[in-house]
Amino acid sequence: GRIEWVNESYSRLTGRRLAEVSQQPLTALLAGTDSDPTAVDRIGAALFEREPVTIDVVQLAAGDRRFYVHLDVQPVVNDEGLVENFIAIETDITARVETEQSLRRAKSDADDASRAKSEFLASMSHEIRTPMNGVIGMTSLLLETELTAEQRDYVSTIRTSGDSLLSIINEILDFSKIESGRMEMENQPFELAQCIEEAVDLFALQAAAKDIELAFHIESSVPRVVLGDITRLRQVLVNLMN
Repeated sequence: GRIEWVNESYSRLTGRRLAEVSQQPLTALLAGTDSDPTAVDRIGAALFEREPVTIDVVQLAAGDRRFYVHLDVQPVVNDEGLVENFIAIETDITARVETEQSLRRAKSDADDASRAKSEFLASMSHEIRTPMNGVIGMTSLLLETELTAEQRDYVSTIRTSGDSLLSIINEILDFSKIESGRMEMENQPFELAQCIEEAVDLFALQAAAKDIELAFHIESSVPRVVLGDITRLRQVLVNLMN
């Protein structure tokens, strides 16, 4: 495991001549990488067991310089089948590693920016949804008062538009929560028939306009009340029917 000879390329890259490194352990001039801090120990173990090893590692050079190399160490066997020494070949991979690190940093920055965008969307969607619920609630109350046919038509249009906008806001909110890793599923008891009926009602007018009869049937063996997230289940049903 001690260095006997190095070529000119090694001396040029490391800044160390043969006289400086002769009889030094190979592992003393190497260091582990960030992704594999145990690399040097694995090289030492392979040398001790007289086995080949191929690994990426950091080469320590003169002047406290460090660069990445791909190290391939192969045993040399004599006529009796005994390992006499090793041949080690280093390939400078610094440019490749630095490119990979740069790409990882860029990806991390992009992920951070995406999370920030999603958190902003989640926050804004929530802020918009609150007054939107107020608008829908007031139109519902207004529809229960005495109105002319024209007024009722106007208020109904506001209510329909409000429901559509609230649905879009909820979809944005759900998507942004999923992206930011903050999606939470509710686990509350609800009536399955109510959930399905609400989903079907959304398409009743569209179905009737196309002369389609839209109905649902629940098997008697299905529980009347279940635990889960009624909003998410309704969204799934709406997507399927749509």
